[in-house]
Amino acid sequence: MNTSQKTRVLSKEEIQQAWDYWYPLVYGYFFRRVESQFDVEDLTAETLAPLFIKKDIKNPKAFVWQTARNQLCKFIKNKNKIVNLQASLKTETEEFNYNSFEKKRGF
Repeated sequence: MNTSQKTRVLSKEEIQQAWDYWYPLVYGYFFRRVESQFDVEDLTAETLAPLFIKKDIKNPKAFVWQTARNQLCKFIKNKNKIVNLQASLKTETEEFNYNSFEKKRGF
């Protein structure tokens, strides 16, 4: 079987139908787990986009939920990195004595 037989282009109606079905389900999944509505919408779109790009998805339900889980894990991991970086910067700023710096520089 050659690759042209495996791939199938979805019509606009099929894409819209799939989007209308999956969007509220995936949105609800993220809504219960993420604080920001912007992040919920972004994660939902990032989860559903591969559904329309990938070819030969044998089990769309498993694909969508595994993608959603992976997106959530990636989001939490990145958010923790940002929080840790902010805490680190705050600690460094607090430890830096601005008064002695200004005296040394003649301000």
